[in-house]
Amino acid sequence: MKERPILFSGPMVQAILAGRKTQTRRIINPQPKNRRGGRWMYCYESMNKKLEGSFYYSWPDKKNGNCFSDRGPESQITYPCPYGQVGDRLWVREAWAVHPETGSLLYRADDDAPENTRWKPSIHMPRKHSRILLEMTSIKVERLQAISREDAQAEGTDNYPGTNCPIDKFFNYWCYLNGFDSWDANPWVWVVGFRKVEV
Repeated sequence: MKERPILFSGPMVQAILAGRKTQTRRIINPQPKNRRGGRWMYCYESMNKKLEGSFYYSWPDKKNGNCFSDRGPESQITYPCPYGQVGDRLWVREAWAVHPETGSLLYRADDDAPENTRWKPSIHMPRKHSRILLEMTSIKVERLQAISREDAQAEGTDNYPGTNCPIDKFFNYWCYLNGFDSWDANPWVWVVGFRKVEV
């Protein structure tokens, strides 16, 4: 089991703490090249232990009925999930500060800090100051716009403005963070499911 850091915005930290967020989508970088009929498949299905936990983007192999192909160097590209594998843990980085008088830790998502607090960006949070630990329960790959109603609810955006449709709320929050162009591009994303671990 490995631990890796992951950044979350204030509203998403609040959703995790409230138990509303159990899934996150992160854009795959670099994006796989589009091919007609290409699809993703989890590597454990290839029975190749060396590549277990990676994802492949490839042409479906009509002759053998599997999803892997060796028709050329670009037909089989490995994309290991940068967040880890099922069972690995993610420690959350969020905006934080040290109270100027007491020396205690403050978290911006809590909305209870003095007005003049000098916040440090989440990217600079050390492991020892993280208060949230997540265990990865699932990993999949899909197009951003392929999100289901259930997955949109698991994204924890139910408190975000929009209609009563969870997908609409997720769309609004995604565009707020990443812009409308990102939604329109419909990128491949890592879909990481998780549960909060009590520490």
